[in-house]
Order: sequence, then structure tokens, then C-alpha cells
Amino acid sequence: MPAGTILLLGDDFRSNAKLALSLSRRGWETPPTPASWETIVPPAPTHALVNMREDAITCLDLLSQMRRSYPACRLVVVAGWASIGAALEAARRGASDLLTKPVSIDQVEAALQGTELALEASVPSLEMVEWEHIQRILLQTGGNVSRTARLLGIDRRTLQRKLTRHPPGR
Repeated sequence: MPAGTILLLGDDFRSNAKLALSLSRRGWETPPTPASWETIVPPAPTHALVNMREDAITCLDLLSQMRRSYPACRLVVVAGWASIGAALEAARRGASDLLTKPVSIDQVEAALQGTELALEASVPSLEMVEWEHIQRILLQTGGNVSRTARLLGIDRRTLQRKLTRHPPGR
């Protein structure tokens, strides 16, 4: 018996495809992502996962439109950043839950079901948070190590040493 029909919305198609595969293995129906929310064909989705990228205004508008069109749908937002203001605005627009990247499939499924994971399973290590932050700033600078080091306030060689290590677990 499927856990429900989940609609994956967002512009990260590679991530959506991997997520759809993982969720379908766990019993979720994952129909193809529509070109826009207006082209959703019946039956109405029971759940929706919205990937909030830089264009947060469009994502928040999408939440409002989805909530009006599908009031029973559980809307979960996944964002690369989160603030109290963003969480409040997403909730005001109809989001049931807000997750910050990186997220595990267990965290996604728990949010979709409205349950909580044990705290130990959902808290990343300090080393992982540091690694993710460095990677995010490195991506924003186009891979420029010197500029990334300046922005982070660390020596360029220290940053290079940190980059040679593998990402930490959890």
C-alpha cells in the first residue's frame, strides 16, 4: 500500500529524480514533475515537497497557490538556508514543515508523515556543518579558494587543508 502521492516541485531536476527514486522504494507514488503547478493532473497529490532555491518569492507564491488548490495536501519545504522569518512566512503561506539542506531521506519522510526523528538522527555534527558551509561559500565564489578564505576569515592554506579532507559523517 503506497504511503501517498507526493509531488516534487523545484528546479533541481537531478536532486528530484534521486529523491523520487528513494521515495518510490519506500512506497510513495511519485508522478512526474509537472511543468507548473497548474498542470497537475488528478488525482490531487496528498503531499508536496517544494525545493526552495534563491527565488524564494516564487516558491512562497507557489505555496499559497498549492494551499488554495489542494487544501488537504501536506506541503513540506526544503531550503538551502533557513531563518525564523523564512520559516514563519512559509508557514503563513501554507507549509506544514520546513527542512534545511542537507537532508536525509529519513528526515524527508518524517516531515511528509508529520512525525519527528530522534534528535540524534537529525542533528549533524559540527564538522559536517563546517564542511557544508565551506562548500556553500566555495560554490558562491565559483570555486575561488582565495576569495572563499577571505570571506570565511581564515588563511588560504588552512582552507586548502580542510578541502583535501573527505566530508565528515553525519
